[in-house]
Amino acid sequence: MARRELVPQLARLLWLVLPATMGFAIADLLSDRSSAVRTVALIGLWGGWAVGLTALLVPSTLSLTVVRCLAPAAPVVAIIAAVGGASAGAVVAALAGGVAVTVLVLSAPVGSFMVQGSAYAEEARFLLRPPSALLFGPIPLAWALMAATAAGPMLLACHEWAAGVIVCVVGLPVAALLARRLHRLSRRWLVFVPAGVVIHDQLVLAETSMVRRTQMDLIGPAPFDSAGLDITGAAAGLVLEIALSEPIPVTVAERGRGSATGKVARALLVAPSQPGQVLAEATSRGYPLG
Repeated sequence: MARRELVPQLARLLWLVLPATMGFAIADLLSDRSSAVRTVALIGLWGGWAVGLTALLVPSTLSLTVVRCLAPAAPVVAIIAAVGGASAGAVVAALAGGVAVTVLVLSAPVGSFMVQGSAYAEEARFLLRPPSALLFGPIPLAWALMAATAAGPMLLACHEWAAGVIVCVVGLPVAALLARRLHRLSRRWLVFVPAGVVIHDQLVLAETSMVRRTQMDLIGPAPFDSAGLDITGAAAGLVLEIALSEPIPVTVAERGRGSATGKVARALLVAPSQPGQVLAEATSRGYPLG
């Protein structure tokens, strides 16, 4: 097994055993609920688990979005079970399993592995890190709103018809919209192709940028005083610089304005989630490192 597959395989294993780690807490939570509530809850939980397992077993860009939307629900369910009176041992097991699988699903190795599943034969795709501003507010809020949609069927099962209908009618379209927004984060890649390197990022760029092999001087960690065009979206972590032998046009999206600005770049700054793997791939393809 390749080293880059170890973490994805561990994520699959933990997801597979998630019903065992969370089962007792969920059983305690639902033990004194009505049959309608138990049925709706179990259908939702088993359905989400099955969809997530399928997504992990069939890696693709879409699968990455699906499993990253579902995984944070696991520790939330454990917390709900704790509030609902589940035993301490059951809650600890559920919380440990939920947190572990969520951390792995959100990890860089799993992200790059999943997006590579959609790549063409000669491509090597590497996921780009999300802009830091999205990590502290928009992304957690999107997860919370999507999770809140699950309250709709539960309210209906409790015969809270008005509230249940409102949550379903309003929540489902909102959840679908938020999932589409989050999917854009799964479609941000640095891609090695036979002709060169492609930066595919609909969040920061208005158009995909292509750097031909003959245009690239070197690729490596960006110096502190780099004058390269920053297309990282202000992502945290190690930034790589792609130095160019000639300037290339780059069309940058203007966030919030729905417009684009054309720029000319002599170097590009990118923030892949696995910079070491990117440099290893560049070396294997004969690109000069800086």
